[in-house]
Amino acid sequence: PEFELFSQGSHARAGVSCADCHMPYRRDGARKFSDHQVRSPLLDVNRACQTCHRDAESELLARVETIQE
Repeated sequence: PEFELFSQGSHARAGVSCADCHMPYRRDGARKFSDHQVRSPLLDVNRACQTCHRDAESELLARVETIQE
């Protein structure tokens, strides 16, 4: 059900892929690469969400909690 919800939502309309949130980029010096530990974006809101969303982490977490309820 999560994919169906995603595919009809604002992230899909904005062209965001699953990997953008679930495998966010990491940096090692000048190198940039995807983190291959697929996991919840909520475990690293800074890299997974705040590259696009400028809200505070607490606000983003509260919004997700409300939506998921």
